[in-house]
Amino acid sequence: DDNARLSQIAYEAGAIDFSRDRFDDGTRPFFFPGADPKGNAVADQLTLEQQENLTESGQMNELSFGVGTAIAPNIMLGGGLNIAFGSYTFERFYRETDVGNGQTNQVCSSPGLCPPADPADPERPYDPYLATDLDGNILLEGFDEMQLERRVDTDLAGVNFRIGLSAEPTEALRVGTHVSSPTWLNVDEVFGTEIRTFFDCDFSTGSCVRPEEPFSSGNLTGNEFSYDIRTPWRLGGGFQYSLGSVTLAGGATFIDWTQAEVSAEDGGSSNPNCSAQGLDPIEELNCDIQGLDPTVNTRAGLEYETEAFALRTGVAYQPSPTDQSFQDTDGTTADGDRLSLSAGVSVSLGPNSTLHLNWLQERFDDRFVSYSSDRGTSPTVREALQRNRVLVGFTYRP
Repeated sequence: DDNARLSQIAYEAGAIDFSRDRFDDGTRPFFFPGADPKGNAVADQLTLEQQENLTESGQMNELSFGVGTAIAPNIMLGGGLNIAFGSYTFERFYRETDVGNGQTNQVCSSPGLCPPADPADPERPYDPYLATDLDGNILLEGFDEMQLERRVDTDLAGVNFRIGLSAEPTEALRVGTHVSSPTWLNVDEVFGTEIRTFFDCDFSTGSCVRPEEPFSSGNLTGNEFSYDIRTPWRLGGGFQYSLGSVTLAGGATFIDWTQAEVSAEDGGSSNPNCSAQGLDPIEELNCDIQGLDPTVNTRAGLEYETEAFALRTGVAYQPSPTDQSFQDTDGTTADGDRLSLSAGVSVSLGPNSTLHLNWLQERFDDRFVSYSSDRGTSPTVREALQRNRVLVGFTYRP
């Protein structure tokens, strides 16, 4: 349970503390945060400054092997095997800092609220937070700052194949259809979370001394998990029309996303009863997949070709199978539809060989919910993503 693990790390790091009174009364939640701007003691003088940085990086590589042959006049049959491999890294840094400044009798060097000068007779506003051990002994006082880091390192490898058939009804027109198999991917992840909490005061010496080291708990590389992904089958068709040195091409691909599947050796069923209770995360994910919509991806391209070289450009559109839009913190509405732009050049190296260089950029919006909130809408970060791919190819015709 990721929430339970995160709660344990937060408690061990001093970001939250246990309330014996709430536990004895049976009032949930039994834990309370280190800083609460709505608390009575702070008298509306506690301001939390939030900062979050999200970084996603990675690469996807593919080795392709293909063959083709003429099975009848003006009819070609071909196929290919693709081996995919790559990596992905997700990093999150989140910080909450007490920057409130409404206290007249500061007992600490923090610019925010400090613990009371007289704990026996505290005068509002003051920082009431105490970090205690399980026996209730006070360890540190006054919340200053909390830092949360999360990291996911992923390695993946997979394979798929493709079969296509093309024909030339006329000299200028070529039409074709293809079937792409699922990509069978194996994914290995190393991930973890670390939380650090800084306090205003350590009174163990008799006066307020700001601790140099924070309380910390967790490990950014402490967990490993492996699972398999099977993507859907794809059925597509297209055309190519040539007029002199100019060629226009277009096509569409149908995808039934409900055919996708996620499985793990220590996970739940890949075909669960989605109406049942107590589903594990893998089963919940497969239930979400069963609710996806089918999509039709479209594409179009233009090429200018001479004996020495060829120039081409293209555009593709992929609608999101979730059919759900969202709003970020600025109120901007976005969805998960993807737009791809491409450009390329081919250069003849001789009568039988050609060098190809292609660039592809994929653009889409994604979202990240920083945390769930019971006091209004959860802050949602809009991620405007761009992925660039450069492909180099070589063709030899004996």
